[in-house]
Amino acid sequence: MADRERYLRIVLANHPGHGVAIAVLADTLCEEGIAAAKAGAPKRAKALLKGAIEIDRSKESAWLWLAAVEETKEQKRHDLSEVLALDPHHRQALALIDLLDRLTDLGTKTLREEARGQTNGSRGLIGIPSRKGRTENRAMASEKEYMEFFNQVDAEIAGLIAVSVVDLDSGMTLAVRSNRQDFDLSTASAFNSEMVKMKLKTMKALGLTSTLEDMLLTLSDQIHMIRMISPAAFVYLVVDRAKTNLAIVRTVVAKHSAAIG
Repeated sequence: MADRERYLRIVLANHPGHGVAIAVLADTLCEEGIAAAKAGAPKRAKALLKGAIEIDRSKESAWLWLAAVEETKEQKRHDLSEVLALDPHHRQALALIDLLDRLTDLGTKTLREEARGQTNGSRGLIGIPSRKGRTENRAMASEKEYMEFFNQVDAEIAGLIAVSVVDLDSGMTLAVRSNRQDFDLSTASAFNSEMVKMKLKTMKALGLTSTLEDMLLTLSDQIHMIRMISPAAFVYLVVDRAKTNLAIVRTVVAKHSAAIG
C-alpha cells in the first residue's frame, strides 16, 4: 500500500488532474485508514481517512470510519452527518446516530430533530427517516434493550469479561459492556466481524444453504462466542473459562439475544 501511495503521488505531482490516479489514491488511503482503525491505531487511521476525504468528500466509508476513531461526540456527529448527507438511509450511520443521541445530552433537541428542522440547504442530516420507517426487517434495538440484555447476561454467566453487539458490515460496536479495562473490546469486535464474513463466504463457496447461528473459540483461559442475532449484526461475548462452561454460555445468550435481534 505504501508503495502504491508513493507512486500515485508521483503521478499526481506530474499530472495534477489525472482522474484515475486521484480516484485510486483516495481508495488506497481509505483502505489503509480502515485497516489502521481495525488494528487499533486511531491516530494513523484518522490521518489516512482525512487524506482520503480531502481528495474525495463523497467517500461514505471514509466518513463512517473517521467517526469511529474521532475523540469527541461533536466530531463523531459531524462525520456521521456527512455520511447521511450522501445517503440518508445508510444503515450503519443511522444506528450510530441513534446510539449517540441516546448517550449524549443534546438539550431539548436530538440530532434527528435538528435534522428535520434544517432548511438552509447545507450538508446536514436532512430527511433522515425515523426508526419506525426503516426498511430493515426489524428496527435497531434501543439502548434500554441493549442494557437489559447485558444485565441479564452479566447476572447469569459467572466470569463475564466483556460483551458487545457488533454491526457485521462495518465491524463497529453498537453497544458494549466490559468488566475488564485491559480488554480492547472494540478492536476484538472489528476483527471478529471479518472472521464472520469469511465464514459466510466459505459457506457460500461450499454451496451451503443453512444459516450461521454461532461461532466458538475456546482458549486455555477464556471462551469467546459469536452469536448471530440478524443477517447484519452479532453478539460477541468473552468469559473466564474457569468460572463457567460452554453449555451455560450458549443457553444464556440464546435465551436473551432474541430481544435485541
